[in-house]
Amino acid sequence: DSVSELNCDFTVPHVRNLQAMTLAFASGQENDKYPNKNNLIHPPESIHILIVGHGNIGSLTGRKLRDRCKGVNIGVYDPDPVVLVPKDFRHFSEYEEALRSANVIVICTSGDRVPGEPNPPLIDAHHKQHIKDNCHIVNCARGNLINPSALLELAEKQNVTFSLDV
Repeated sequence: DSVSELNCDFTVPHVRNLQAMTLAFASGQENDKYPNKNNLIHPPESIHILIVGHGNIGSLTGRKLRDRCKGVNIGVYDPDPVVLVPKDFRHFSEYEEALRSANVIVICTSGDRVPGEPNPPLIDAHHKQHIKDNCHIVNCARGNLINPSALLELAEKQNVTFSLDV
């Protein structure tokens, strides 16, 4: 429960910031800090949170975010094809498609997704091309799931922010 709470603590402020920027731009309160404002306008129904991994922590995180971020869309990607996803969540079967949809990516899967096999990273040079500019990535998962070089490049070139716990 504490990890899902931490995921929410990292995610909710970013979602609220997206909503606040949208309201400011809609009311004409433009800011020189955001010269490319069209990429930042997000009414609640256009904000997409992606939960990667829908086990105990991922499903609890998703339920809490649904309650705290009213009106946003929540999607789930889990490599397990029989994972049960709530009806009001979108279930993605393709990881790259899921990444392209997300304003916020919350990684909740463990580093031992396939026991006995090395796990491919969830964010690396291949995946960064699918991640939206100004996305926020939250990683509270265990294991070597994110390539640090890819994260730094995302931060520099696409203004991607991230919250890392472990």
